[in-house]
Amino acid sequence: EISLPNSISKEFIKKIMLCSDTILCGIGCRDTLRMEAGLSLYGNELNENLTPVDSGLTWAIDKKRLKNGNFNGAKKIINQLNKGTNQKKIGIQIKSKSILRPSMDICNNGTKVGFISSGGFSPSLNHSIGIGYLDKKFLNNTENLHCLIRGNLDKIEVTKLPFVKHNYWRG
Repeated sequence: EISLPNSISKEFIKKIMLCSDTILCGIGCRDTLRMEAGLSLYGNELNENLTPVDSGLTWAIDKKRLKNGNFNGAKKIINQLNKGTNQKKIGIQIKSKSILRPSMDICNNGTKVGFISSGGFSPSLNHSIGIGYLDKKFLNNTENLHCLIRGNLDKIEVTKLPFVKHNYWRG
């Protein structure tokens, strides 16, 4: 991902396209890669109702600020750190041809027990994947989980994140 001023963008693209290995992609590709890597996106896995604790991102909270409690949402986050949360971020796979999408319900025997926060087709895995939140009471009993897709309950499988192993270059 590259961010640059509009005034030089056309010339930059022309130069970068001179390299035969260059392939341009759009925001959809970036979102698919993010999901395959199991990474959270603000607005999906993290928002005003989903905290860094819910999202498994407590490592990103500054320890000094946490100790002082001087940030927005500190009371809720500190309470969650002390008492835990009722839900857990999970990876979801579906083997049917259906595509998982944000805001779809995760159900157990027809009762909503979670939701999908991000979803789409994974070209790397050749099936649909999703990131979602599941009521912790159902973490040890995932055999009867389904996703409500266009009025039908499709069987889903809970899986560990990331879907595709990270190969980050850390220089």
